[in-house]
Amino acid sequence: MKKIFKIIFFNILILLILFVLIEIISFFFVSYNYRDNLIGCFKSGDKISTMLIAERFDPENYDKDYIKPIITNSKKLPVVIFGCSLAEGSALNINETFGGQISKYTNRSVYNRAEGGIGPQIMLYQLQSGKIKQLTDKCEYFIYVNIDDHINRVLKFRCFPFLYKVSVRYNLKKNGELKLETSSFWKTHSFFYKWYESKLPEFLGADYANELLCRIIEESYKKAKEIYPNSKFIVLEYRNDDLVFRKRLEDIGIQVISLKDLTDENLFQDKYYLGPYDQHPNADAWKLITPLFLKKADIK
Repeated sequence: MKKIFKIIFFNILILLILFVLIEIISFFFVSYNYRDNLIGCFKSGDKISTMLIAERFDPENYDKDYIKPIITNSKKLPVVIFGCSLAEGSALNINETFGGQISKYTNRSVYNRAEGGIGPQIMLYQLQSGKIKQLTDKCEYFIYVNIDDHINRVLKFRCFPFLYKVSVRYNLKKNGELKLETSSFWKTHSFFYKWYESKLPEFLGADYANELLCRIIEESYKKAKEIYPNSKFIVLEYRNDDLVFRKRLEDIGIQVISLKDLTDENLFQDKYYLGPYDQHPNADAWKLITPLFLKKADIK
């Protein structure tokens, strides 16, 4: 009997050692692959603890750090914005953000529901979970700001392995339906999984990612129309290239506006960035884009 216990003990010990080794090796792999991002995090003052230990997704409090809505006394119906830190207005004061500029030009209340480091899946989640309906029972415009990296983020729980939080994600089933998935303890904290997750764009391929992104936008539009029948849904492509499925979105009633539809000015240059190590749009970028966007979208 003692011999059996010894065998079991040493087998468990070997498995634990292997697990720890795999985690350590994975940590160095993702650290090396994302070294530039890590340097940027250190320079911005992020704590090591927040980069190593991510927060689990909390359905009740995931939006605790969201930008507070801009509420006006206007009789015009509100605007809701979705996206990531770019749409959120990273490092800008609220009046300098996309939402702040929209409120300034239109005198509308604006609910900025963009979340830094996350893809468009949180947009669909907020609509499906009823969170948006809890915030406002009326809405005329939904604006989703799409960037290049969303095609990768849509496959993941976070934009890069050292993000201090995770979100939800959707898996695309063979019949085209979307299945919601929340992050388990292992998927939240394991560096082996973080390495694996960083490789998902390669493993799953561009066709799958494009279809998943398109389906999430489509379902978000349908859910918005279900809750707010008279609302309009607009995609602002803050990127140089058109979505490959742009016509598909337009055919169901979504308005798609790209930067090249608005201006010949190159928004991807230093004078429109927050700084040399931060390529988020600065206040000048949104001052240029917002009135052009509102005119193109016919939002008054």
